[in-house]
Amino acid sequence: MRYYISLIFAFWFDATSICQGQYTILHYFNGVEGSTPVGNLVRSNNLLFGITRNGGTYGDGTIFSMDTSGNAFRKLHDFDSIHGCHPYGSIILNGKILYGMTIYGGKANHGIIFSMDTTGSSFKILLYFNDTNGANPWGSLIYLNNKLYGMVYSGGPYHGGCIFSIDTDGSAFKDIYDFSIPNGAYPTGTLINSDKYFYGMTQEDGMYGNVFSVDTNGNNYKDLHDFQEISNDGVDPYGDVTIFGGKLFGMTSEGGIPNRGVVFSIDTDGSHYRILVQLFSTRIINGSTPYSDLTLLNKRLYGMTFTGGWYTGGDIFSIDTNGFNFRDLHDFDSSGAAPWGSLTASGNLFYGTATVGGANNNGVIFKIDTNANITGIDYAKAGLQALTVYPNPASHQITVQMNAGQNQNIEFEMYNMLGQRVYDQSLTDQNGMIYQQIDVSSLSDGIYLLKVNEGNTFYTQKVIKF
Repeated sequence: MRYYISLIFAFWFDATSICQGQYTILHYFNGVEGSTPVGNLVRSNNLLFGITRNGGTYGDGTIFSMDTSGNAFRKLHDFDSIHGCHPYGSIILNGKILYGMTIYGGKANHGIIFSMDTTGSSFKILLYFNDTNGANPWGSLIYLNNKLYGMVYSGGPYHGGCIFSIDTDGSAFKDIYDFSIPNGAYPTGTLINSDKYFYGMTQEDGMYGNVFSVDTNGNNYKDLHDFQEISNDGVDPYGDVTIFGGKLFGMTSEGGIPNRGVVFSIDTDGSHYRILVQLFSTRIINGSTPYSDLTLLNKRLYGMTFTGGWYTGGDIFSIDTNGFNFRDLHDFDSSGAAPWGSLTASGNLFYGTATVGGANNNGVIFKIDTNANITGIDYAKAGLQALTVYPNPASHQITVQMNAGQNQNIEFEMYNMLGQRVYDQSLTDQNGMIYQQIDVSSLSDGIYLLKVNEGNTFYTQKVIKF
């Protein structure tokens, strides 16, 4: 029995800590300086700028700055109901000026567009949303050709939101496209610009939202993909799309096999829609319900989920742009959880926020080094490239797909949580690509650990049988 217990702890540690990056909490919010941080952090030299949805003097959110080591925290601005409150998106930086939007507050309580310098002075309301010109922006602004562009969730002629442009001094506001059902309405994310086009997502097109493109003048709107509940498609996107190599990558907060969201890709012309990852609510597999977008770094996509993961507080993950090599980098717990925003890259470091948890349960600022203290395989050195296991969870059979070195001896082992080996199979690969099918139908329902050995290197992945 002592032998089995030792195996349980040895393999449990290996499974739950695999690929965990070096995670550091830089700051705990205390409520007075803000609480519930949202959106992305913006970096300028050694300073980070961000925004909170709640907290501050009036309880309506704040703008803050802090250096990258976690010191010199400053509250730069307190939002209030008269001058805009409760932002959900991110601030952006152009030169020494910060720009952003709030979802509520202002003259009509439909939100505002604002600017402020990086010292916290010269706060200026550039526009009050009044429903006629749009209302309740969830996303963020982008800066393009000396103008600010953005989207609002509702309002406009068809009450489904609009795309607008405005000069940085608050003049020349222009409604350039009006959303309406069934072509796509109620956008919550931010526009992405590539060449002469904007790309984005909406939450409703008569059903479950869509991916769209439109040129920067507001013409030639194209519905690229309609999300649908059938066929295990994703539904209800909250974040933005990311563009790379002629493809758009994004996430939905719901849909997929367990209805907890998906990671997808689609060509910029609307063809070749593909689900890369089914996100699961169970804590054993990965996170679920993402309210953010993906960050591209070195041809890998990095993202966060709002729930799920080992401690059910969400997780940080990465995946290749081809859908392989899913890695759970960090599982959020009570020290900081439920991220509503995206990661900000700086070299191999990522900075981000979590909306709750921490010493005061008001959220935290963190950083994670994806290259430091990673337990698990180095794909580039080990030859275990593009490994994936599907379906997972499974009731009858799993397939292990991997790209290994030619003429390599590969051993597949599976252990139950008592440390007992329940499967063992070896083969010599001839082609470099392996599709190993493993029958799990006779196994009892529960958690298993799959161990793939190639020479002196190995990779361990959790498998659920149901």
